[in-house]
Amino acid sequence: MTVSVKYNNFFAYSSKGKKYFNTIFAEGINIVHGKNTSGKSTFIQAILYTFGINDEKRKLAEILNEGVIFRLDFTIYNSSSKKVSIVRDDEIVSIKVAKRPPIKFIGIGGNRSREHIKLKAFLSELFGFTLHLEYDNEYKPASLEAMFLPYYIAQDVGWVYRHKSFRGLDFVKNFKNDFFDYFLGIRNNYDRLEKSQLEKEKKDLEAESRLLHKIEQNDKKLKLAKMKDEVFAEKTNEYIKPYKENKSKLIELEKEYLSLCNKITLLEESRKVLRRVKRSLSNDILADTKCPTCSQHLSHSVEDTYSYLQDLNDTDQQLEELSRNIRNLKDSQGMLNSVINEINEKKKVVEKEYYELLEYKVDNVTLESWLNNKVSVKLSVQLERRLGEITSKIYEVEGKLSKFKTDEIVKRERRSASYTFKSIFEKHVSELK
Repeated sequence: MTVSVKYNNFFAYSSKGKKYFNTIFAEGINIVHGKNTSGKSTFIQAILYTFGINDEKRKLAEILNEGVIFRLDFTIYNSSSKKVSIVRDDEIVSIKVAKRPPIKFIGIGGNRSREHIKLKAFLSELFGFTLHLEYDNEYKPASLEAMFLPYYIAQDVGWVYRHKSFRGLDFVKNFKNDFFDYFLGIRNNYDRLEKSQLEKEKKDLEAESRLLHKIEQNDKKLKLAKMKDEVFAEKTNEYIKPYKENKSKLIELEKEYLSLCNKITLLEESRKVLRRVKRSLSNDILADTKCPTCSQHLSHSVEDTYSYLQDLNDTDQQLEELSRNIRNLKDSQGMLNSVINEINEKKKVVEKEYYELLEYKVDNVTLESWLNNKVSVKLSVQLERRLGEITSKIYEVEGKLSKFKTDEIVKRERRSASYTFKSIFEKHVSELK
């Protein structure tokens, strides 16, 4: 907070009891005195209640039952001065700043209500209060109680348990450090959330890295897998290249063989069909003049005769052409047989080389065990890749953390601030004597 606040006047009025209380604050130090149960603490608690601090309601229950309205007038000093008046009537707070129209907050009885949150934001901006505290693993604007805590220590708790002056503050995580760091100007609390997230991320990455290193170092299978993989890799490379060549050639030969067989089969089937057609056409339908069923006289036109003879002639030509093609293909039967022989030879070569590889051993490592071994090698590679990613990520997080103050620097600043506060406190204590 970079502002100063001077209380000017406090007024309380009960229309129900027809009572009122009014006091004007003097310049400098104001000491509230009186015998026990005279209302000294009640007076301070009433001022805090006027600002919207609901924690004081339980302590003011007897007075509030009389329907008291509270008003506080004060002046804020920063770059300039401005007078402020704040009035509280049960769950309604009205604030007038300088000559601006009053602002009302209706329904501030609960700290989680929308109006109370708006009131907290308004007063925080008015007083330049920017403290953030950790609520539910998230840094949020501090409550109104935290703004007044340095200037109010409840009588029933004292200095030792000052944060218990208001309920709920002792449940805030890291409250002590965040609270004193803010009021002593040690560090910016807005960065705390980012820093804590980065520190947690780094810790998680380091834990994962240690676990993976432990797995890699302690698992003998992974170590042996690497060595076996290197030993057998050379032999498999020697095998794979000629195997691919032989396999490719074998596939080409099989395709060629299938193509030749399909052509011969197609031509043979075509010839069968044409022979059936010719056999049908060989019966001289033009010689029949009577129907074989009904004995009716049949007559053949010139067109029918021409069509029949043309079909017969075409069939003969197609059969002759087909026979020539078949003869040519059968003349190439030697080539087909050669292809078959080459296929058989290639199969033998591929099979022979494969079984040679199966029987090959290097330090009792066979192809089967090597293939099974590749699973462990892959796991090892994945471990190394993940470890590299983690190391890179840790460097990145450390780079982001470098912009924050280290714990040692913060501790030194806290010690320095504590000594400064002690000297100021002792100086003013001596002045009061």
